[in-house]
Amino acid sequence: MIQGYTSSNVHLTEGMKTVDALERLGVGYHFREEIGMFMDLVNGTPARDTDEMASAALRFRLLRQHHYDAPCDVFESFVDKNGGFKDTLRSDVDALLAIYEAAHLSKCDEDLLSNAVVFTTSCLSAMAEGGKLPESLLKKVEHALDSPTQRRFKRVETKLYISIYGKDEDSNQDILELAKLDFHILQQMHRDEASSFSLYFREHNLGSNLGPYIRERPVECYLWALGVFYEPQYAKARMMLAKLINLCSLFDDTIDSYATVEELHLFNKAVQSWDEEAAKKIGDCFGYLMSLLSKTLDEFVADGASPLGIECTKQFYEKDISGVSTAVQCYSKEHGVTIQEAKKALWCIVEDQWRSTNQEFLSTTMIPVPLLTHVINLSRVMETMYKNTSAYTFCKGVEEHIENVLDKCACA
Repeated sequence: MIQGYTSSNVHLTEGMKTVDALERLGVGYHFREEIGMFMDLVNGTPARDTDEMASAALRFRLLRQHHYDAPCDVFESFVDKNGGFKDTLRSDVDALLAIYEAAHLSKCDEDLLSNAVVFTTSCLSAMAEGGKLPESLLKKVEHALDSPTQRRFKRVETKLYISIYGKDEDSNQDILELAKLDFHILQQMHRDEASSFSLYFREHNLGSNLGPYIRERPVECYLWALGVFYEPQYAKARMMLAKLINLCSLFDDTIDSYATVEELHLFNKAVQSWDEEAAKKIGDCFGYLMSLLSKTLDEFVADGASPLGIECTKQFYEKDISGVSTAVQCYSKEHGVTIQEAKKALWCIVEDQWRSTNQEFLSTTMIPVPLLTHVINLSRVMETMYKNTSAYTFCKGVEEHIENVLDKCACA
């Protein structure tokens, strides 16, 4: 699909748009080899001062997304002699969107990109509120402002972007139809997997074995794993990761909502020494957790995930837990600041961590890029789950994502 693009600037720009569409629509994995060859070509073709701003920003973003450490000096061409961003940008929606998306791949100490985020966010927000943008363009802007591509849960992004791309006058209808078909096929697989994991969850009867403090979130655990890798070849890995996330959740709930400090010290010692008998002496729930941990890891070692094919059941939403302090509350109390000040401070920490994550992704060469991408995907899931609230705890925040990924068709 992208083999026909050559090194001429016009063709390269069209090729980059095609690659971006394929990846945002969730079908890039079908063309991994072709995309890799094309991005090698893009990386080997020097950027030119005559490149349009939108094209230059897209080139920068795609290169960094594909593990090429592209320099950010291309952004200097967007700045006037006084150090501010050019006034011509303020009315160029395509350029603003491209720069906004690209700037979110900044590394530490790239102040120019940080300033670009502030500038483009301000301009795009004003445009969205101005009421003069066509509906299709308004949807693009609102989608970007809600969360940049670099930080989006990929399967949720695919579902939402299919609708946005379908209204784009420049959309490729062949790519759009492929994306809809692929989404439907994978959705059927993901539904079956979610049902199978829910059945696994119920078979362990966790509420009875541990207690009412446990957050029963089987579909949320599966959704988390789905966010790390959605491609069909990772079916077994998704189930293994969902089980591991569920296990972490059970440990977390026991630590936060049930155990005393003395019990935690004893349990920690039992886990460190892998002593199931010591865990049982602390209490039944600790013995059960230790047993479940052992069985789960034995299952991983034996590679025992079974084929999936159970009809998907309707998602249910369980009780919320209360009485556990959030990160915002802890920060507010520790630093003597208001809740709003705590949120702002924590968000600054998140921004810094994203820059550090981008930097590590680009500088790490000893680890295969697909594995690094899975780590980035885990960060994307966390961004989705915790950006506005603890969606894992207060499940109302994750209902829409579950419906988009596992329930609604790609045409909805």
